[in-house]
Amino acid sequence: MAFRKDRPGDDKNISLREEMRKTKRRNVERERETEKELTRMDLFRKDVHRNSGTVAGIVAIVIAILVVVFIIRGAVVRYQRVQSGQGNLKISEETKEQDATLRKYEKEFSISKYHEYLLAIVEVETQHMESGNAMQSSEAAGLFSSTMTTDESMHQICSYFSQLIILAREDGVDMDTVLQAFNYGPDFISYVQSRGGKYSDELAVLYAREKSEGEKVSYDAEIAVKDNGGWRYSYGNMFFARLVNQYVKKPLEP
Repeated sequence: MAFRKDRPGDDKNISLREEMRKTKRRNVERERETEKELTRMDLFRKDVHRNSGTVAGIVAIVIAILVVVFIIRGAVVRYQRVQSGQGNLKISEETKEQDATLRKYEKEFSISKYHEYLLAIVEVETQHMESGNAMQSSEAAGLFSSTMTTDESMHQICSYFSQLIILAREDGVDMDTVLQAFNYGPDFISYVQSRGGKYSDELAVLYAREKSEGEKVSYDAEIAVKDNGGWRYSYGNMFFARLVNQYVKKPLEP
């Protein structure tokens, strides 16, 4: 058997073919890696999309829960206000006749934002006091005179209320303290400030008891009858802030 003699250049051709095979294998491997990378990227995009949908769903649920909480909270606050008598009475037509005069003096003393409170004060002073005279309860504290005209009374109300607001801001007390101080006098603001700075019915009662030395008088107002059977201390009106708040639908701070 004769052996074929390699021709010149055969070694070179073999090396070239081997190199071509290696290159082809590398290209195939690169294509496979590329396909794997594309597959991983596609899975990643799908995962991101799926998770983003989940996150959006969670956010939507959280927002819905917060809305429900706010609705429930608002309902609770409204219920508490109704239970406490806050804003559940209407101003009488007689008091509404003083609206324009009040607004004139509110503007003069820069207290227009408290119009609802001032109108409520006029209502209480006019409709809820035993004598029926406007400013009767505050007259006891030396604030008003029964000889004043209605216009003069409206001016005095706004002037005095503006002074109480200034004192309340300085001492850091709340609006209910201002309202009760309208009846008791400005010293009540210091009285509350020295006891925590927040009004309470208990403080209003204690103050009146101290000033009246415990003397009681009958008082047939509905709020008193429900609270204690129908009495108050003989100094001022310990129910004044509560009476005013029955007409205030949008509470403010000083």
